[in-house]
Amino acid sequence: MRTSTRNIVIGTGTSPFVPAWAEPFLGANCFHNAEAAFRLGDLKARRIVVVGGGQSGGEVVEALLNGPHAIDDLTWISRRHNFEPINDTPFSNQVFSPEYVRAYLGLNQEQKQEAFKTSILTSDGLSLSTIHSVYRRLYALRYLDDSPINARLMPSRDVIQMEADGGSYRLIVRNRFDGGIEMLHGDAVILATGYRFRLPDCLAALTDKILVDAQGLPLLNDDYTLKWAGPASSRIFAQNAGRHSHGIADSQLSLMAWRSASIVNSLLGLRHFDIEPDNVQLEWSSTPNPSSDLRGRFSYPASVSAS
Repeated sequence: MRTSTRNIVIGTGTSPFVPAWAEPFLGANCFHNAEAAFRLGDLKARRIVVVGGGQSGGEVVEALLNGPHAIDDLTWISRRHNFEPINDTPFSNQVFSPEYVRAYLGLNQEQKQEAFKTSILTSDGLSLSTIHSVYRRLYALRYLDDSPINARLMPSRDVIQMEADGGSYRLIVRNRFDGGIEMLHGDAVILATGYRFRLPDCLAALTDKILVDAQGLPLLNDDYTLKWAGPASSRIFAQNAGRHSHGIADSQLSLMAWRSASIVNSLLGLRHFDIEPDNVQLEWSSTPNPSSDLRGRFSYPASVSAS
C-alpha cells in the first residue's frame, strides 16, 4: 500500500547499542543483553565478561551468579566510577519534568553535556535490590559456600579493543582510575551497553537529507523535528531521539504524554493541548521565567496544516 503525507512522526523506540569494537564478534558467545533471556540458558562458557554497569548489566550478573551455569571466572566491568544505585529521590526526579526540559533547551552544547552527565544516575543506575542481591551472593560464594568462582568487579574501565583468542576473546581495557592498561579474557562476552535511537529502515531514502552529529545521531530542533535538507513545509518529528538535546528524560516514559501533546500542537498549528509548565519545584534557570522565554521554541506556524 502506498500513501502520501506532509508530516511524519517517528515513535519506533530505541535499539540495542553494540560498540564498534564488539560488532565483528557478535554471535552465540558475544551478544547484547537484549538477547540474554533466550541465550543465557544455553551458554556453555566457563569464563564470562559482562560489559556495562547499569541495571541490565546487574541483572545479567545476578542471573549468572544464581543460575545453574558452571562458571570459573565472572568479570563485570563498567565505565562508571563505581557500581552505583539509581537516584530516584523526589528532587532528583524533577529532571523528568517539562520545566527541566524547557530550562535544558536554553543551555549551550557544553552546558548540556555537563547537565546530562550529572543527572545520569536518575535514569541509568542500579536498583538497590539488585546491588544487595549481587553483593550478598558474592559474599556467600566467597565466604560461606567456598565456591571456586573467581568473581571480579571492575569499575572505571573502558574497553579499547576486543580480539579473538583461539575460541575465546581478549579484551584490552583502560583503567580510568589510575590510567593503567589491563588484559581480560573470556569465553563469552555479554554486552549490557544500553540502547540508542536509530532511524527506521523505511526512512533510508531520506537519510542523506537528515543532519546528524559526530556520533551519527540525528539532530533535533527544540520542537522535536529532525533537522533536514527537505522542504520546510514537510517535517519529521521524532520521539526518543533527543536524549542529549532535550535532556535525560527524552528516552523515558515520564514525559511521553507531554512530548506527544507538543507534537500534536505543532502538527495542528494551534494550542490544542495546554503544555505550559506550571508545577515548578526547582529553579533551574537564571532566567526569571524560563517557561515564558522559551515558549517560542515550540512554535505553531499557521501555514502548516496537519497530515
